[in-house]
Amino acid sequence: MFLVAVAGLSSLWAAAQLVRRPRLEALGQLRALTVATMLSATGGFCSNLATVCLTVPEHPQWANDPKVGLIVLQGLGESLAPLVLGCGLLAAAWLLAAVGGRRAEVAADRALRALDQSAGA
Repeated sequence: MFLVAVAGLSSLWAAAQLVRRPRLEALGQLRALTVATMLSATGGFCSNLATVCLTVPEHPQWANDPKVGLIVLQGLGESLAPLVLGCGLLAAAWLLAAVGGRRAEVAADRALRALDQSAGA
């Protein structure tokens, strides 16, 4: 979960930098951090899922309980925490990236217009 938070916050920081100083080249860094966040979230989910699958059978009182399905469902629900955190941070990061990307396009359009005007003068 720590790795998911670090990677996700790094993605969020990179997106905030893109808003502050819009450059289309910065999207490459954001994409790489996005992949790192998603992979760490997926790895965290798989690790948590494996823990549930290995822990329930090790406890005979749980494994023989008629409500074992509810125990497993609770474990599955808790296993989703890294994915929820990672996807939430990525949604916020890409929302910022959309703003930064739009600002970069506007800046590029202004620069092209300025070039056209100076060439026409």
